[in-house]
Amino acid sequence: MFADMAGYTAATQSDEAGTLNLVQEQEELVGPLLATHRGRVVKSTGDGFLAEFDSALRAVQCAIDIQQHLHERNARPGIRPIPLRIGVHLGDVEQRGTDIFGDAVNIASRVEPLADPGGVCLSEPVFVQVRNKIPYRLDTLGPKNLKGVREAIGIYRVLLPWDRTDTPRQGLADDISHRLAVLPFKNISPNAEDEFFADGLTEEITAELSQVPGLLVIARTSVERYRTAPKPIEEVGRVLRVGAVLEGSVRKAGSKIRITAQLIDAESEAHVWSASFDRDFNDIFAIQSDIAKGVAEALKLRLLSSEMRGSEQPPSSNTDVFSLYLKGRVELNRASTEEGLNRALGYFNDALAKDPGYAAALVGAASCYHELEHVGMGGVSGALEKSKDAAAMAIRLDPRSAEAHEAICPWFQHNADWASAEREHRRALELNPNLVDARMSFSEILRCTGRPKEALEQARRALEGDPLSFGANLGVGQEYLHEGRYDEAIFHVKNALELGPQWSAGHQVLGVAYVKKGLVDEGLEELQRARSLATGRPAEILADLAWAYSKAARTQEVDKILAELLPQAGQNANVDLAIAGVYAISGDAEKSFTWIDQAFRDPQRFYPGLLLGVWFENLREDPRLMEILGNQGLNASGFPV
Repeated sequence: MFADMAGYTAATQSDEAGTLNLVQEQEELVGPLLATHRGRVVKSTGDGFLAEFDSALRAVQCAIDIQQHLHERNARPGIRPIPLRIGVHLGDVEQRGTDIFGDAVNIASRVEPLADPGGVCLSEPVFVQVRNKIPYRLDTLGPKNLKGVREAIGIYRVLLPWDRTDTPRQGLADDISHRLAVLPFKNISPNAEDEFFADGLTEEITAELSQVPGLLVIARTSVERYRTAPKPIEEVGRVLRVGAVLEGSVRKAGSKIRITAQLIDAESEAHVWSASFDRDFNDIFAIQSDIAKGVAEALKLRLLSSEMRGSEQPPSSNTDVFSLYLKGRVELNRASTEEGLNRALGYFNDALAKDPGYAAALVGAASCYHELEHVGMGGVSGALEKSKDAAAMAIRLDPRSAEAHEAICPWFQHNADWASAEREHRRALELNPNLVDARMSFSEILRCTGRPKEALEQARRALEGDPLSFGANLGVGQEYLHEGRYDEAIFHVKNALELGPQWSAGHQVLGVAYVKKGLVDEGLEELQRARSLATGRPAEILADLAWAYSKAARTQEVDKILAELLPQAGQNANVDLAIAGVYAISGDAEKSFTWIDQAFRDPQRFYPGLLLGVWFENLREDPRLMEILGNQGLNASGFPV
């Protein structure tokens, strides 16, 4: 094994003392890990080391362990990273005192620079020994001509979880040249209020490109961060694993609009295609289509009208309506409170007042109502039904709207109509495979109906299309948690929390994962943090916290949580079900079933999937719970104890 610190020379020149401290910290961290895997440090190379092992598998496991520890260390706020690269080769060596010599040492030293900082590369002889023996995929980099080595040697990269490529590379993911990121278009209009128009148009162009067959378009949430923190195109391409990036600008003045767009090769940063459009505002929809066609042709993708999966209903011909719709969409994307959601809903309703048949605005309204159902202690009364009605109307107006089919799914899920929810999700993804949110919610349906492996696959594909999304990372972590793969769950949930440390849901899932792994104190700490951050549905977090306290044998704390929940009884079904859960945790099955019955009496009802959670582990063998699960169409095999 050869390892060194990327950028060491430059770092030393800019901050010699600080860099030497990093090297010392690296040695202190790596030393015990090498010993654990029975590795021996042969010699230090200043910023790295040469080590030998008695097993190729141990060497690779050690390399992964080192990078795992460094990744966790580097992720801490305010920490200067240690960017270690590791290469592993297998071959004979000659021992001279404490040192080793030979071609194998030379080859290992040439393999190491091929690794990315934080990564591990293997030569083909090592690959042959360890394939199918480690939990990560090995990706070929092809044969490489290494300096001082006569014949090319096959090189493989270990795809570690933080590469955010821990997904089956099928279809679109096989070729990053057909993966595209659309950066936020810049507003260069004299009126700063037109910023919403540039933002909304970026989303519309992204949606238009999502209809191109064979093109995977990265979701908005992963590219949004580049609005306020621009990065070089090469870095954007590497982080998002895309072959090309589309950027542009928008200038709106009265009834005129000017849009420029440039397609850039992510690796070389060369311009592949560019165009400028000076048109009347009424031509905005034709411009979007022209941009999609230009990008498709530049990427050598076939773009035939028969292959497009776009909506049957044309956009509203009223540009005022379109502007209101864009304002609603931008407001919805930014909304995190009931007030913000109501502002977005107001724009959509204003658009519908002018054009009642505008399906896109109905979908926007449905999304607002769905989110409003979740805000506050118990949500907005009747919001989910209003969401269903708006989505159903959108489907009637535009049966080929993937977003409309996606928008009606929460109604079916909430009412345990799993077959209808699955049908609508499959239709949405058939019309637009790039709908990340649809994949994430579809994974939940598959899990609740006893298909955990399919659920994990959908979550992984969502992450492939939205790698910097809190929700997509959390979704993969949840699926690993439900499969009982706690280390992988913890890793992905931590990734999510790097992206959204303020979100209580991440700390809640991480807390459950820690407790499941046996790290009860750590789990309690995370659940308590989730409770302090929660702005909605704290009853569910309280029940999780009671479960964790029970695992720590802190029964008095469980009783305190029950005492806190009981005064809230009757506020909504979720609170009643949380009370049922705490009684189940306490071992009082009779009272638990009494409160489950009470929760079912609420016309708004609770989300049925909660019956499969950790609260009811003690009742998993009770035939009464099995009957309830069966009546709800739930399958507990997706939620192992």
